[in-house]
Amino acid sequence: FINKMIYRLALIKVKLGTKGNFYDKGIFCENELFQILEKKLKNDKFEKVIVTGGPFSLPYYLAKWKSIFEYNLVSDLRDPWTQGELYGIKTISKKRYDEERRREKLVIEKSDVIFVAGALMKRQYSKTYSNQLEKITVLPHGYNEHEFNKTVVKTEKLIKTWIYGGTLYPESYEHYKLLFKYIDSIKSRLKLDIYNRGTALRFEKYEGVSFKNLIDPKSFNKVCQESDAFVWFFPEKFKDFFTTKLYELIRSQIPIIYIGFEGTFSEFIVKNNLGIYINANSLKEEVCLIEKKLTNLKYNTKFPIEDYEISNLADLIVNKNCSPRVIGSN
Repeated sequence: FINKMIYRLALIKVKLGTKGNFYDKGIFCENELFQILEKKLKNDKFEKVIVTGGPFSLPYYLAKWKSIFEYNLVSDLRDPWTQGELYGIKTISKKRYDEERRREKLVIEKSDVIFVAGALMKRQYSKTYSNQLEKITVLPHGYNEHEFNKTVVKTEKLIKTWIYGGTLYPESYEHYKLLFKYIDSIKSRLKLDIYNRGTALRFEKYEGVSFKNLIDPKSFNKVCQESDAFVWFFPEKFKDFFTTKLYELIRSQIPIIYIGFEGTFSEFIVKNNLGIYINANSLKEEVCLIEKKLTNLKYNTKFPIEDYEISNLADLIVNKNCSPRVIGSN
């Protein structure tokens, strides 16, 4: 109760300090960031300034200061801004939302180059800002090679291990239960380990399903490399989303069991032989077929995942004339 009261009081204070989205983690760093940038640009010569959001306050500040410092501005938007659902954007008032729209528009207009994380984002921004279309380029998420062990040997086990790491979506609650119940029925040969922060979803106990605390990225990637499959549920609203986790899984060469809805994501998984796809609405009938489909999968170990290592993607940001083999770019 005390923690809730402290949070509510802090939220009131934050609301009073900004006109836009009070969940943006960069809203109070404007003065400090300006001083750092001013010192840096005065002492050194830079051709361009590259800024990534969210927090979306950061590209807004850099767009606002462009006329002061006269730099070439590259804005890299890793998540949807006003057209998304992250960072509490759906919960703020219309007045604050309109302020975020104003800031987004300024960033689009002032930027010389705009990178977005996927084809869906490009379509959204191209539709809203059709007069700025030539600026917008898809630059996918990527993975960090330093977060992977060079070699991991998979050993044969009597009980196979499927894993998942991340958010458990309320929209997929009934589908989780279907899968958990099935795994419990074959727990003598299969188990599922779930790594997350602790979920608000309430599940009955399943002997074949273990909930574990989140671990650091390098440790989790090692778990992926040692496991037999990654179980991935997506609600329908994310059927065309490509996340950083995808590239990490491909780097780990772990087959993906995607349970969700038909879209760009499912098409990519199946087309590139990186896993299997089960329509969420058919899970009840097809859950018993997952193991067979996995056995028949000829996993694509030749996928050019190195294109999506962050150092290579950074080169593409600095040298925009280079073109990546972009996932889902159509």
